[in-house]
Amino acid sequence: MKLKEGLPLPAAYHDREDDYVRDLLSFTTNNTLVQDLCGGVHLLDAFTRSPDIYETLLPQTWRSWFDLQELQDVLDLVLEPTRADLEGRTAPSPPDSAPHDLLQYLQTIRNLSLDRRYFPRPRQSGQIKITRKIAAGMKEKKLYEVQQFAGYVHDLADTVNHDTVLVDFGSGQNYLGRTLASAPYCRDVIAVESRAQNIERSKAMDIHAGLVAKREVIRRNKKLYRAQLDGTECEKSIVDSLEQAVMPVDEKSPAIQDVTPHDDNMGSVRYVQARLSDGRLETVLDSAQACSAGPSHMVISLHSCGNLSHHGLRSLVLNRSVAAVALIGCCYNLVTEKQGPTYKLEELRPHDTKAPALKGDPQGFPMSKRLSEYPTSQGPGVRMNISCRMLAVQSPANWSKTDRHFFRALLQKIFMDYGVVAPPSNPDEDGFTSYEVKDGSQRTAKGSTAPIIIGNLKTSCYTSFVAYVRGALTKLRSDPTRASMLDTRLASLSDDDINEYEAVFTPRKKQLSIVWTLMAYSAAVYESLIIVDRLLWLREQPEVEQAWVEAVFDYARSPRNMAIIGMKRRLS
Repeated sequence: MKLKEGLPLPAAYHDREDDYVRDLLSFTTNNTLVQDLCGGVHLLDAFTRSPDIYETLLPQTWRSWFDLQELQDVLDLVLEPTRADLEGRTAPSPPDSAPHDLLQYLQTIRNLSLDRRYFPRPRQSGQIKITRKIAAGMKEKKLYEVQQFAGYVHDLADTVNHDTVLVDFGSGQNYLGRTLASAPYCRDVIAVESRAQNIERSKAMDIHAGLVAKREVIRRNKKLYRAQLDGTECEKSIVDSLEQAVMPVDEKSPAIQDVTPHDDNMGSVRYVQARLSDGRLETVLDSAQACSAGPSHMVISLHSCGNLSHHGLRSLVLNRSVAAVALIGCCYNLVTEKQGPTYKLEELRPHDTKAPALKGDPQGFPMSKRLSEYPTSQGPGVRMNISCRMLAVQSPANWSKTDRHFFRALLQKIFMDYGVVAPPSNPDEDGFTSYEVKDGSQRTAKGSTAPIIIGNLKTSCYTSFVAYVRGALTKLRSDPTRASMLDTRLASLSDDDINEYEAVFTPRKKQLSIVWTLMAYSAAVYESLIIVDRLLWLREQPEVEQAWVEAVFDYARSPRNMAIIGMKRRLS
């Protein structure tokens, strides 16, 4: 496998990587518009502010032009050039009437976003399809990702050592590890997972896939067995004869569960139940009897959430036996911040002067010395708040028509009007804001609009706004701490009221769609910044010989498609 080096630079920079990093840092830390769109406001406030975020964020010339265009034409102007880049075709020419500074801004975002195009490598192992038994439980997207990444990891591991043991961070239900342990790869895998139920499910699927032999059925005296689990006293001789099915897990001493291969021509999986707090693997590897005296290790992860990607990268320098890492990150909203928690921009957010100061997390973003010391208006170190990081996992080029953002923003307006949440207004000198709710009473509130998390709802909830509101409230009422308050404050909310909200605000749906599209489109530079930071950190480590970033999936099928690779220097 021919190794690479560096970043997949956008066409505007070709081989000028230093210029790209410099310009990316300057733009993301100094450009007011991109900062406002990515972290300065939240979409929940689309209908709760006066003036609203459409008017607050976007220049008048842009809004005047948008008002004259069909929504689809605006979306095509923003997104079609990116789609064309990904598909390797010529981007359409923008309309002559579009404001020059709008076109310039869109082009800057495009120029500073890493090239996400996928160029398949010729593989030593060839193109191998996963068998039906191994593919059990995988949806189409996961099947594609596992099939692609397994071959990539196998070939990369061979460049380290043919006997390299793979350590999978956050293995989940071990789709990737099971594939790599099975023919034709036959790798030895240590699957590190924090959730016991995922490990149990994985072991059952190992049996189904033929990786291990079926377990012997164990018959128990259920009464005595349950008494043991409940801590009830029994005769010691009887208790000792029962199988210990539940093993308490100490994070400092992980539970190791071997899976012996059923076929000598297959690899093996060793499950480790542990929650990693950094990149140190001594306890995991020693417990697994896989310390540095044996084969070298390669840490891998397919869409590791939050700081798990940071732990995986750090494992390369914190563990002598780890020779390489190959990680694909995800869920940037779960990444912590080294500079401490950041909030919305000063000029756009309400203040809470009595909020306690929280310390930063040394395991968080940014990792690299370059970004940690970079001078900004807020002091040394690049910051990226949670709103920005949540936007960075959006994939606007893959979007289809949806009303869910409109529905959620409009529900927040209902919440505010009925006193469920406070309005996002700047408080007075005492830190309080007075406002009137639907029942005519006055309330005082402190801070900003509460980010009530609803999450995913059933597909049927998106058929109408009434269905959405009722479905969301049903889900929220499942929390007993909220149920009473919601029942009291929303008691008078009828379906006719909900329909009236939709009728009043539907003319502003186009404006919300434009703002949301610009927010998600702009956030591509922040995902690029996260990826650049991780690569720079690898390059700053004297132990690392080679480091690069490479697209390993087709963006249209899996938009978090960038793998970060690090190779340790070989000892002479």
